[in-house]
Amino acid sequence: MSHFNTIIDDVELTSSVTIPLSQFIPLIKDVSDVFMKVLELYDLAQHNNNITKILMERISAANTSVNILQARRDLLNSNYYKSLQRLVRVLHNMKKFIEDITQYNTVQKFLGAKKIENEFKELCKEYDSSMTSFNFNLLVNFNTENEDKIVKEDVEQLVKFQ
Repeated sequence: MSHFNTIIDDVELTSSVTIPLSQFIPLIKDVSDVFMKVLELYDLAQHNNNITKILMERISAANTSVNILQARRDLLNSNYYKSLQRLVRVLHNMKKFIEDITQYNTVQKFLGAKKIENEFKELCKEYDSSMTSFNFNLLVNFNTENEDKIVKEDVEQLVKFQ
């Protein structure tokens, strides 16, 4: 079965259609805009600073990786375009999550510590999956065990605060 999957992957790669850089630019800019907004949110965060920092680092790595598209004309194809669209959706979801967990007036809807942890893990899983679809050598491996520990600490602090 793995040989069959490899053949399918090869067919998908070879059947990829070239897409002009001009179509990638708005998505690349969107990634950069999300990163800049998350930097602002991190500076203003009232709660869950460590969770925000972890997600900010992931978004920064995505921003760096996506900027490679501008220099690598061989990556300007329909497969990477679809992957970029998916990544942009994930990054917007991360930004929304950060908005929700960093301010006192919005963190109320996340009163359950497990809810914050579960959504964080789901976002990281979606992020990892979407970044893997790019097959960049630049990708950073994140220490998920350490991230889980940091998330638990942030959530415990939030529970104590409330």
